[in-house]
Amino acid sequence: SGLTLVWVVLFSKRTTGEEPTRTQVVAACTIILGEIVVTLCGDHEDDELLNIDLFNDIYRSSGMVWYFTCFAAFYALVILGTYSQDKFLQRVAW
Repeated sequence: SGLTLVWVVLFSKRTTGEEPTRTQVVAACTIILGEIVVTLCGDHEDDELLNIDLFNDIYRSSGMVWYFTCFAAFYALVILGTYSQDKFLQRVAW
């Protein structure tokens, strides 16, 4: 979720025709740098507690399947909104 702003800045020109400002580009680059630092320097000690069987059980649970189904439906609506000719729908999607 930390990269959401980055994607908005990257695709704003193509989808809405709005050119990102210098401040937005700097903010997006700072977020990317922060994500890299957290990935490299973050706590990795809990990796051993999650084995493949537990991982599969989590992602095959009914709650997780329901979550991904709703997420995919919402994402599809957002994509349709961004490619709509209606400026209002484009702004709502972004």
